[in-house]
Amino acid sequence: MSAPVAHSSAPAPSGAAPIPVSAAAPAVPAAHPPVNASGSTCCAGAGSLTKSTCGLLTWKNPIESAKVFFGIIITLTLFKYVNVVSLVLYASTLVLAASAFAEFVGRKVTGQGLISKLRPQNTTYLGSFADTYASHFVKFVKNFELFLQDVIYSRDVETTAKFSALAFIFYKLTSWFSLWSLSVFFTVVLFTIPPLYLGNKTLIDDSAIKYSKLARDQAGIHYGKARTLAAPHLSKLDAKFAPVTNSG
Repeated sequence: MSAPVAHSSAPAPSGAAPIPVSAAAPAVPAAHPPVNASGSTCCAGAGSLTKSTCGLLTWKNPIESAKVFFGIIITLTLFKYVNVVSLVLYASTLVLAASAFAEFVGRKVTGQGLISKLRPQNTTYLGSFADTYASHFVKFVKNFELFLQDVIYSRDVETTAKFSALAFIFYKLTSWFSLWSLSVFFTVVLFTIPPLYLGNKTLIDDSAIKYSKLARDQAGIHYGKARTLAAPHLSKLDAKFAPVTNSG
């Protein structure tokens, strides 16, 4: 039999409510919720992606992924080799002219329009779609704006430097290749890299850790050498400007 738990009988200070000794301390909420409770993140750790997007990019449902992938490729091809805007405007001209003509003839002959009778009940399909996804889009825009401000104003110097290098890479790519070629290339990459990563996750993660550590070690070595070489010159400059700084 376990021994009874002793309770403190010390009186509480005057003016303060007694605090029970056996009361458990309130739980402290986690600073950030876990990205993925299963322990493995999708799409190379991109926690900001939705599950549906991850499912598409990792070909969890091959039929749906194939529809989206080939739909994007076909759309890009149409915009590349077909003047889609001109065709849409031309078709709009024919459809609207036919609608106006049929409505006009119907009103003159029967006293009631032919096209207006075919109009369905007032329903905003695009509006319903916007109501469903507008909040998600607004949240994404707000988060993206805050992230962009952090990058521009160097909240984290390393992150800003990385995006500077990334901008330079894209600058060189857009000067060498057309925007259409890059769009096709990155579409193929987006639908190819995630399943390859998930199939070789352990090997890729171990290699990334190994080579990132090696790169940091080499950077530290070169920084130390540069600091050692620059130390005598900095000492000379400090000696030259010492009278000026001391006089101030």
